[in-house]
Amino acid sequence: MSAPLSSLQFLFKDTIGGHQVTAHADNKPVGVLEWAGAGHIENVKVSAEHRRKGIATALLNESRRVAQEKGLESPRHSARRSESGDAWARSLGEPLPERKTDREYFA
Repeated sequence: MSAPLSSLQFLFKDTIGGHQVTAHADNKPVGVLEWAGAGHIENVKVSAEHRRKGIATALLNESRRVAQEKGLESPRHSARRSESGDAWARSLGEPLPERKTDREYFA
């Protein structure tokens, strides 16, 4: 059973070349969002048992809040998205750059 969103705790950390927010439920990590210093989201992961419950969106909202508070570039979706990442990004209704495959992205 997953914890309600209201009970999530978030931890911000600067990383080499970027930033990270981790979501914890019952003192265990359940998700992470990492973004580059330039603002592009590099990675979003939510543990399998906690998916499709709004945790990725909560991570994005918290990341944007922290970025504003600390004067950092706010995280935004990049062109490089997996199929599931693209579906999530589109569900938010925000403007998105055209999705590229890894092959196209690194060409």
